Amino acid sequence: MGCGLLFWGFFVWMAVAGDSVRALIPITLAPMIAIFIGQPHYGATLLRVYEHRKDRRSYALFAVFGSALIWLAFAAGVHNDVVGSLLLTLYLTIAPWHFAGQNYGIAMMLMRRSGTEISYLTQRVFHASFVLSTLLTILSLHGPARPNAEYAFVSYQGSAYNFMSLGMTAASKDTAVLVLAGAYLLSLIAAGLMLLRKATLKQITPAAAIVVTQALWFSIPVVTRHFGFFGQIEPLSAQHAAYTIFWVSIGHSIQYLWVTTYFARRAEHPSRTVPFYAKCMLAGTATFAIPTLLFAPSLLGRVSMDAGLLVMISAAVNLHHYLLDGVIWKLRHSRIANVLIRGEGPAQSNPVPAVSWVRPALATVGVLCIVLMGIDAASTHVAAGAVARRDPVALKSATDALRWIHRDSAVLHFELSKLHAELGELGPAIENAARAKELQDRIAYSRSLCTLYSEAQRNKEGISACRHVLASQPRDSHAAMNLALLLARNSDRSPAELAEAVRLAELANRERRHRDPYFLKNLALIYSAAERGDDMRRSAELAIQIASAQNNRALEEQLRSMLSKLSTELAAH
Repeated sequence: MGCGLLFWGFFVWMAVAGDSVRALIPITLAPMIAIFIGQPHYGATLLRVYEHRKDRRSYALFAVFGSALIWLAFAAGVHNDVVGSLLLTLYLTIAPWHFAGQNYGIAMMLMRRSGTEISYLTQRVFHASFVLSTLLTILSLHGPARPNAEYAFVSYQGSAYNFMSLGMTAASKDTAVLVLAGAYLLSLIAAGLMLLRKATLKQITPAAAIVVTQALWFSIPVVTRHFGFFGQIEPLSAQHAAYTIFWVSIGHSIQYLWVTTYFARRAEHPSRTVPFYAKCMLAGTATFAIPTLLFAPSLLGRVSMDAGLLVMISAAVNLHHYLLDGVIWKLRHSRIANVLIRGEGPAQSNPVPAVSWVRPALATVGVLCIVLMGIDAASTHVAAGAVARRDPVALKSATDALRWIHRDSAVLHFELSKLHAELGELGPAIENAARAKELQDRIAYSRSLCTLYSEAQRNKEGISACRHVLASQPRDSHAAMNLALLLARNSDRSPAELAEAVRLAELANRERRHRDPYFLKNLALIYSAAERGDDMRRSAELAIQIASAQNNRALEEQLRSMLSKLSTELAAH
């Protein structure tokens, strides 16, 4: 389990049956899987540091002051995009070493348990291979990346935060990848030869398995994706990088729980496996759930989960985990070495009795957090299925559940708005698009509101929404045309507004190269409102000509009828 053999099997399974794997275990199940594996691995670190007074005192600098600094940075990042982006960049840059460092530590532990004699030089060369693998991965995040090639542990696209890349040139990045990959291979060969001088193949086989796992997790995918090799092998393809890295995270979590459970059974205050796992699950889930509630936009926060709050929570929880993890698992410490290398258990000590109400209270909070995260995971999965089936009823139920637990999603409200719009239900469509924009001010949501208000003939709100779009996207043809229609049919319009409507409709048609019959139809309507008969007829006749060329008979007849009606009305004036 600790050597990553389960991931080897999963890698092969994905390579030969990727579509079937993703159908059987879709990425929408990730939050549920995380509750049972990912989050308990964070909880294991919290228990190791905070459960017993002796440990809290031993690690006070990191457990109290370091933790406070990280969570203060989180609170600042929630309200400031620059601070949040710095926190995100720090998290994603450190993450590869956390994974590689754990692999290195487990490999050293297994070799020492087997009695392998490791010289200082051999250890340094072996350590260098993991450092070089980490540098390759960090390099994949910085500089001009290939599309979808970023090997990131959290998706930040579409959020309020950005990854602050070092901005390397493509040529320098290519050279650096080649140099690091070459050095990585040489360090592995050198470490292997040096180890085989002092140990048998049987002794170092578990460590060699760890080396292969590290390569499958990072080194091989990073290099192949960078140069575009073996893209047909699904776990190495850029297209499925996010799915693969999720399972890398799960493999890492299983490793960590394996080690921490073993340690917990032999620690000063031994804990049986099931109770220990239950405590890990309670603590780890609470670490995610509590900031989710406290920093929701309706309470102390500013951004919704899909607008960046999830990114900030992931960054803070992981940086806190890395900080603590870096000081509690040093094999050079006799207490750790006695358990993990020599398999001994420290002498029993008398624990200081805890206040009677503290543990039940914490357990109650943990259970409530598990319920909260379970509702979130189940609702997210149901919502994904509802979107795929085009089922607005199921999607509304899921969005209502998420809203109830303060995890409202702008993306899901927007999807629900589109489903209602497809059914011609403009009221619910507008309501959900407006909620999406309230949660996250994205131009796509404003553009949708511009269109929906125009279709619903809600002129005042539509004009405001369309102007908002054009303020940042002045050549947006759809927003320009919708605003033109809203201005033209406004009963209280001024001559200046009618002139603006004509200008916007002409702009929209220029952007469409005068080849869209629907845009030309709307231009004809606006020319008619401005009593420009000749221009109206030219636009309508061009629209008819294009519709006929496209063999769109229904539109062609509609346009001919419109032209006849508008011509009659203008003649009457």
